[in-house]
Amino acid sequence: MSSPQLEFLSPELHKNLHVDTQNYSDDCYKVNTCFALAGELINLVHDYPVFITGSEGKYQFSPIFGFISEENLYLQNGKWNANFLPIDILRRPFQVRLPEGQSSGEGQLALDRNSARLQGTVGEALFDQEGKPSSYLQRIQSLFSQLMSHNRNSTQVAEQLVQLELVKPLKLEIPLKDGQKLKLPEVWAVNEEKLKQLDADAVHEHHQSGLLQLCYLMSSSMAHLDKLIAWKNQQLDAV
Repeated sequence: MSSPQLEFLSPELHKNLHVDTQNYSDDCYKVNTCFALAGELINLVHDYPVFITGSEGKYQFSPIFGFISEENLYLQNGKWNANFLPIDILRRPFQVRLPEGQSSGEGQLALDRNSARLQGTVGEALFDQEGKPSSYLQRIQSLFSQLMSHNRNSTQVAEQLVQLELVKPLKLEIPLKDGQKLKLPEVWAVNEEKLKQLDADAVHEHHQSGLLQLCYLMSSSMAHLDKLIAWKNQQLDAV
């Protein structure tokens, strides 16, 4: 595994650089979860089981890709087998970093020069002939803008669901065909009993705030656990 070589993005350094957006061999994609914005759930639940993860004061929405650390079952034959990718995945291998010696303020876009996505001439250009951001780079900048502007709100919404007990802790034990039982770290799933007990005023309030929709979306996403278990068992068959 190569160490990241971070460089702040500039047309002078990276005017000829291309990004192979179909290359998922980097270690940054070998993850079993990531962060998701609340507004993404309406799309992500079509492909992933989505839970809330974290602890007091630091909750977030998290699509699950695998059952153990660094396991991404959606990576198959060099491709990502899903229709929708979370913004936190789409923005990689780019990061936002503060310049050296700066402790606060707006960060700058940086990239990992050792990324496998950046080693050839195939893919999306970062800058045009005049050194202006390409349409691809503009999309990346837009993704970071969304993450930075909606991140805090999404974590607050996740914490609100916890505080209202509309979600509850869940310890998942996944049985596999070889007799193994995989245990996911504690996650938070929809509290179906609590939802049934809501009175009319609470239902109206949570509907207006959008919390009920998020609960329904998370609940519907649980069907994808069966898909992940099937993929895991296929891996065991191939060994």
